[in-house]
Formats: sequence, structure tokens, C-alpha cells
Amino acid sequence: MGEAESKRPVAFVTGASRGIGRASALRLAEAGFDLVLTGRSVSQPVDHGGHALRGSLREVEKESAAHGAAAVCASLDLLDPASIRAAVASGLERFGRIDAVVHSATHIADGNADDVLALKLDALDESLRANVVGSTCLMQAVLPKMIERGAGVWISLVSGAAVLDPPHRASEGGWGFLYGSQKAALFRLAGVVNSEVGDRGIRAYNLQPGIVSTEVLRKSFVSDGPLEEVWGVAPPEIPAAVIEWLITQDLEGARLGRGVVAQKLCAELGLVEGWHFE
Repeated sequence: MGEAESKRPVAFVTGASRGIGRASALRLAEAGFDLVLTGRSVSQPVDHGGHALRGSLREVEKESAAHGAAAVCASLDLLDPASIRAAVASGLERFGRIDAVVHSATHIADGNADDVLALKLDALDESLRANVVGSTCLMQAVLPKMIERGAGVWISLVSGAAVLDPPHRASEGGWGFLYGSQKAALFRLAGVVNSEVGDRGIRAYNLQPGIVSTEVLRKSFVSDGPLEEVWGVAPPEIPAAVIEWLITQDLEGARLGRGVVAQKLCAELGLVEGWHFE
């Protein structure tokens, strides 16, 4: 270990360069956490699913420093298990601990909006390798030290697509099998982990952020579609507020064992002034 164990709690955030990952990192920095910021866009933006997006980990590092947080920036690609393990090792080397994981990153494969008959199996394989195998690799990398310390929180950013049938085809504002399948598989991870090691201080959650106004949403899915008209759209700060609450306040695990609907819970607890959920 390169330095003494941090006296501040440490959050490991994937997909931290933008969207919910960025908002969560900044919220936790303000709450007194040090950060391991991970993703592919370390110093400059890297394309996401063929789309050029803004934001980098270095920018978030500077923003979090304004809240007094120390941060490590580490490259992490969900298709590269070695990069996942190296990112975790970098965080442990710097801080000596990881108290919480906010797993916000997702890999968008080609064909995200394809119908089943048009879906390329190579794209499906790539999506599952990244979002299911990669996520499991991350869990295996961080969990042993959490168990050793007797405490740890894992939050998977999932989706209603994991448990609901799409009301529309993906090309018309719904979602396709490629997206739904990887979210459904990831949805199972938290419950299994709670069953296996919940008695050793581990809390694992499934967080459904709902429709959130991020660049990935605007570039990868149909925007201003029928789902947004029915369900509304939240800024990234809404799920970020719920993520902080789950990590720091739900210490008895009252919200375990089911999907946490971020927009609804944020309104119920009054975590963001002026936010209402219909």
C-alpha cells in the first residue's frame, strides 16, 4: 500500500466522466468522500457507442477538489478485465480502502435499437461481456477487501428495462433485447451478493434512475419520445442524491431486496428541494 489508509470514506465511481457518474462523484465529494474516478475518458472524451460526448475524469477530479476531496483517476474499460482490476488496485494503493462502489458505467454496443430479428449476435455477445462479465469482474475485485473490513456498499445502476416489457419498439422510443438483457442480468447481481455476504457487512442495491437527462440518453436512444412524455425526465442530480443517501443513511439496509426507484425515493425523502415525482 502506497499510503496510509484514508481517514475519509472512499467511493469508487465508474462512468465518472459525465452523467449520473459525475453527479454522484461530486455529491459524494461534498459529503466528505475521497474518490476513485474511473472510465475510458481520462484526460479527454472518448466516443461512447459511436457518439462523441463531452467530459473527462480529470475535469471531475478538479471539480471534486473544490469540495475537499482527494481523487485518483483510473482508466477502466468494461471489455478489459485487466483494466478493471488495475483501477481497483490503483484506488487501494492510494487510499487503502474502498467503502462504496457506484457502478454507473455501461457499454453501448452497435445495434442497441435493433429488433430481435435484426440483432447481430456479435453485438449481443459484446454487450453481455462488458455489462455482465465486466461488472462481475469489478465485483470480484472490490468485494474481498470490503469483506475483510466488515463493511461495503455496492450500487448497480440498472433500469426498468430489466423487469418491464417495452411499451414501444426501441426505434420508436422503447428498448430492445440487447439493452434489456444486460440490465436484467446485472439486476440479479445485487440480490445474490446480499444473500451470500450480507451477513458480513455488505449492502448491495439495484438503483433504477428512471429517465435521466444525460448525453448518453440523447445520443444512444430516441429523445423526446413517448416514455419521457409519460414518465418525465430528471437531471442526474436526482439519482446522485439517492445514491448518497443509500450509502450514508440506509445503514440497516431497509431498501435492500428490491429495486430502488430513484426519482420516487428522492421525492419521498425530500433530498432535492423542489423535486416532485408524479
